[in-house]
Amino acid sequence: MRDLNGAVFNTELNALCRKYFIKGPVEPTKNEILEFPQKYNEIKSSLFESFILHKEVNFKVEGENIPLCLLVNEIGLRGIEELIDDNALSFTLWEPMIVHLVDKLDGVTPIAAGRYNNGPYVDPEESINLGLRFMSSPLKKGEVRALTRKIRDLYLFVPKGLEHDCVSLTMSALESGKLQSLGLQAQDRNKSHLSAIEKNTLTACASDLLSYKYLIRKHASTSPTSNVQLLLNDSIGKSLTLPKEEIFSSILKLENFPDIKSSFNAMGLPMDELMRVRKSKNSKKFRKWLSSLNSISDPVEAQRYYLESIQNPKGIFDSFFGKSTKSVAMMILGAYVGAQVDANIGPYVGALSSQIAGPITDYMLDMADEYLLSELIKGWTPKIFIDDIKQLNFKYSI
Repeated sequence: MRDLNGAVFNTELNALCRKYFIKGPVEPTKNEILEFPQKYNEIKSSLFESFILHKEVNFKVEGENIPLCLLVNEIGLRGIEELIDDNALSFTLWEPMIVHLVDKLDGVTPIAAGRYNNGPYVDPEESINLGLRFMSSPLKKGEVRALTRKIRDLYLFVPKGLEHDCVSLTMSALESGKLQSLGLQAQDRNKSHLSAIEKNTLTACASDLLSYKYLIRKHASTSPTSNVQLLLNDSIGKSLTLPKEEIFSSILKLENFPDIKSSFNAMGLPMDELMRVRKSKNSKKFRKWLSSLNSISDPVEAQRYYLESIQNPKGIFDSFFGKSTKSVAMMILGAYVGAQVDANIGPYVGALSSQIAGPITDYMLDMADEYLLSELIKGWTPKIFIDDIKQLNFKYSI
C-alpha cells in the first residue's frame, strides 16, 4: 500500500460534512448552524492553499463520500478529472471508529475503539455513489459510473490495528492533565462518571490521535486548520521543520502581501481559479522549489532562502552547461539548442540557428542575439509565482 509522502491529509472537510449533512445522535446547535457559512469558507480557503502548495490532497472519508460531492460542486466534474489525471486527489476510507458509553459504569473505560465491517464504511463504490446523492444538481448516470471507476482506485485504507492503543493513550493523556485546555479534568474524579459533553470531547481527542497516527504512518502532513495537531501540541511538541503553509506565509509577509487564505477570501472565494493556478508552469515550479526546503525551521530562514533564490536564479545554463561554460554554450547554441532548451523558446532559437550554414566554429552569436537568449533563458525564481498570485488578487480587486 502506497504512502502519502508529499501529500496533505485533510480531516476537516469530512468532519464538516458528518456534522452538518448526516443526521446523528448530536445535532448541531443553533449557533453552529449560523457559523456554517464561515466555517465552510475557511475550509475552501484552506483547500485552495493546499492544492496550490502540495502535490496531492488526501481526504478522510467516513462512509458517504460527501467531500467528493462538495468538490464537484466547487470545481466541477472536469476539475475533478484534472486533479485525478495529475495524481493530486485521493481518499482514505475510514473504517476505524471511536465510541463512548452513554451510561456510567464503574470501572469501565468511557471510550472504546472498533471497526465498521460493512456498507459505505468499507466499500469504495458504495461510498462514492451515496456521497454523490447529496448533490443538489445530480450528475448524469453515465457521469456517475465513469467518475466512480476513476475514484474507486484512489481509495486508501487505514492499516488494521492502528486504532488499538488510541484509547489507552487518550486516557493516559486525560489522567496526566494534558487535556485540561480542552476542559477535561480527571484528577480526583471517577473517570467513568464523565458528563456527556466530556465524553464527546474525549472521543474527539481519541479520533484525532488516530488520524495523527495514520498521517505519521503514511508520511503525510496535516492541513493547518485540522484539529489533529492542535489538540496534541502538548504531548507531541512542535515540529522541527516549518510546514509548507508557514513557509509560504512568511514569504508573502516579506512581499508585504496578505496570506493566501485571506487573499482568497477577499477575492470572493473563486474556486474556479483553482485548476488554472495549480496547472500553471510557475505553480508547478514553485511546488518543486518549496519541496526542496525540507530543513527550514524558522520563518526568517525561509525568507532568506527566498531572497537568495531571487538573487541567484538557476537557468538553463546552470542546469545543462554550468556557469563556467556559458560563453562556449552561447557559441554552439545555434546548432544544438533544439534538443536542449524548453519548447517555449524554440521558435526564437530556430530563427537564429537557421542563419548558421557553415561549420559551427566559424560563427559566433552577436551581442544582440546573446542578449535575446539570455533574457529568454533567464532562470526561474519563486518570485515569479508570487507575482502571479498578486496579479490574481488584483484581477478581483477591480
